[in-house]
Amino acid sequence: MKTIAVIFGGRSAEHDVSIITAHIPIIDTLVASGAYDVWPVFITKDGAWYCDKAMNDLSFFQEADWESRIARMQKVRLSFDKGLFIEWPGFFDKRMKMDVVFPAMHGTYGEDGSLMGILRMSGVPFVGCDMAASAVAMDKVLTKQVLSAEGIEVVPYVWFTKSQWDTSADSYRTRIKDELTYPLFIKPVHLGSSIGISKAKDEKELEQAIEVAFHYDDKVLVENGI
Repeated sequence: MKTIAVIFGGRSAEHDVSIITAHIPIIDTLVASGAYDVWPVFITKDGAWYCDKAMNDLSFFQEADWESRIARMQKVRLSFDKGLFIEWPGFFDKRMKMDVVFPAMHGTYGEDGSLMGILRMSGVPFVGCDMAASAVAMDKVLTKQVLSAEGIEVVPYVWFTKSQWDTSADSYRTRIKDELTYPLFIKPVHLGSSIGISKAKDEKELEQAIEVAFHYDDKVLVENGI
């Protein structure tokens, strides 16, 4: 029987979405098949790693005290000794080799290639995009630049970093006014789902949307609505 690690959670604004993704489409299906030994690997918002089969059930995360229950568990660590091992350091020094990893993380440190780099180093097979593809696709601006370089048409857009906006906001306001047309969508560049994304119908809403996007990222994309 193959041993599968499903990694989810993480230090991202999309932490909670990742919990649902890990269970409803992935863990539930793998467990129901009866063909795999499934190990849920949960990363907390502060970056601690835990692995306990009690977390294979989504109801675990619906209990009022689930965070305190996790805090009482033994933290795990990764070992890359001729494969990927999950280790529970302590009295028994338990370790389990993972045959396949199923990443179910969203956003920073998960979809951006960071996790994929660790998995590549360990030599364990994993589901989904490789490191380079993940890094490109996670950056909405870089994605557009790569597509444009290959002659693929993209939605008109303007982008800027927090430092650029702080020092040259008026020039970017002018660019947006001259190059784009309302309604506009304003997005944090490195987040997925719909977190931090706003639709603006005028300049006042645009300013508010940019402020919201910078709350989540230091790079912002403004593009035409289609």
